Amino acid sequence: MNILHLSTPKSWRGGEQQVYWLFEEIELLQQHKQLLVCPQKSVMQQKCIANNWKHITLKNAHHFNLVTIRFLAEIAKQNKIDIIHLHDAHALNMGILASCLFGMKIPMVFTRRVDFELNKNWFTRFKYNHFWLKKIICVSEKIKNVISKDIQLKSRLTTVHSGVDTKRFIGGNNFKNELKIDKTSILIGNASALSDHKDLITFVEVAQQIINKTNKKVHFVLIGEGKERSIIERRIKELKLTTYFTLTGFRNDIAEILPQLDIFLMTSKEEGLGTTVLDAMAAGVAVVSTNAGGLPESVLHQKTGLLANVADVKNLSNLILQLIENNDLKQTLETAAKNWVNKQFSKEKMAKGVLKVYDNLGKS
Repeated sequence: MNILHLSTPKSWRGGEQQVYWLFEEIELLQQHKQLLVCPQKSVMQQKCIANNWKHITLKNAHHFNLVTIRFLAEIAKQNKIDIIHLHDAHALNMGILASCLFGMKIPMVFTRRVDFELNKNWFTRFKYNHFWLKKIICVSEKIKNVISKDIQLKSRLTTVHSGVDTKRFIGGNNFKNELKIDKTSILIGNASALSDHKDLITFVEVAQQIINKTNKKVHFVLIGEGKERSIIERRIKELKLTTYFTLTGFRNDIAEILPQLDIFLMTSKEEGLGTTVLDAMAAGVAVVSTNAGGLPESVLHQKTGLLANVADVKNLSNLILQLIENNDLKQTLETAAKNWVNKQFSKEKMAKGVLKVYDNLGKS
């Protein structure tokens, strides 16, 4: 089977990591031929070159550029593609338009990673119910349930949870030194883009509650970069928490840093699944999280982590204080979560789930 993957972002976030792992796992199995189409000068292009993966780049990856869309249809025809996997919203637009305008009559699969409702405009409804869009892979049951009312043929919907590399967390022992904090300090952190839906203002306000309620040394770290950085920094200053906080910016050594956290705090108000939480679990870190989107599918309350309602500063802070005061509970949750992720959320299991979708399409 010849599979074309289309990924349009130039940057690198959770969705692109999932594409990378999927492509990698299928390559290892050597059962199908793959082609990855991505923008020029993108991080994905760099990854393809580094791995010697077959790929074609797009000069202009804008999803309504007709020259690019026609080029996509030509690529599919020339490479005798059997299935096209569209990995983001812009890729979906390009695939549907290539089918409508340039005769690309090839079964398409789309992965949806966000948990909000579909737009009500006619084009959104049209593309999600297009004849050649044969399967919509949702990365959580929550996403599937949210969009199902707008999908005419319910059998198009399936759930394949995102996966993580459960073996990559090697750990280290120098992060607290780098932050210039005491080794006995309890380090509470989050690693994600500093974006609005992560609701990191709630993270800061939870930190204030913890600082006021415990006599133990605590420090808070936000790992990542994004548009909300200045807003977060301003709130930290307003609450006079500057000495308790570090914003590291983007880091490429997450595999070393995450295992050095004592508690991972997830404050998102929207989340498709939350692979950064899966990473924390795989790294052996206790998780306190909101119940947004698909997060409860991995964070099982009092089993693999602790859950609170979105923006519930009081409850989130109390749950963290509970872990600070009860080390036995903390260790129990860490062990259970690590085992849970290894069993249910590995990148290998994710790839097998997607391959099953491909194989079923090939037989139909």
